[in-house]
Amino acid sequence: MNTKFLALREKIKALSKEQKDLRPQRKEKYSGQRKFDRGTAESLMRQNKYELRHLHIAYGLIKGRPYEAIERKVADNNAPSWSYIEKIKQEYTDETVCSVAV
Repeated sequence: MNTKFLALREKIKALSKEQKDLRPQRKEKYSGQRKFDRGTAESLMRQNKYELRHLHIAYGLIKGRPYEAIERKVADNNAPSWSYIEKIKQEYTDETVCSVAV
């Protein structure tokens, strides 16, 4: 498998683990050792959620799945950022885009 593709998969796994660690830290009563205060944990979760959604869509599209199979129901006001998804796809695939006009 392509090493860049594997790096994308590892990034998704790492962010998912970070989400799992941040989720309980948003609560007022947290029994573990806090790494962040509640507001910072909430902010980081929102950032990771946005990032994970777009990484997941790009991952599925790279694998050849249609968008409709990746996200079945999407509200009209919650469309993904296609420019960001294309940027991710270019970063994690071996496709080279030539910007020089011939």
